[in-house]
Amino acid sequence: MKNPEQQKLNWFQIGFHLTAAVHYQLWRAAPWLSVVITDGDEPGRVRAYQLTEAPHAARLESAIQQWLNTDELPTLEQPASDLLALRFATLGHLLMSFDGVLPPPPESQVSELYRRFLLDWWTRNGPVFAVGFSCSEYDIEP
Repeated sequence: MKNPEQQKLNWFQIGFHLTAAVHYQLWRAAPWLSVVITDGDEPGRVRAYQLTEAPHAARLESAIQQWLNTDELPTLEQPASDLLALRFATLGHLLMSFDGVLPPPPESQVSELYRRFLLDWWTRNGPVFAVGFSCSEYDIEP
């Protein structure tokens, strides 16, 4: 049983843990930061991100699984390291934004929450959230 004097976990702490896990630095030459034209319904920036991430997807998921199991990340070469840092920073900021709005999950569920956001949610929504808005990536630059 927890000591009642210990501070209860909140969304800011949960998100900050993700943000601090990987040092984020803006990748100024990222393909999605230049003008991208697409012939589909997706914004060009999102499509450029998806094309950049695709060859590294298995490595990124493996690194995330390792982090979830050991709280340590392997060293990845660029651009995989930049993609991983953007994912952690984006999701860390998203989770911090829940603070004061949603009740935090029990501490025992945080690891599963990270897994769902870093892997499942990211696949469906991450690229749009990270690079699909006009300045979202610049918002998380340190």
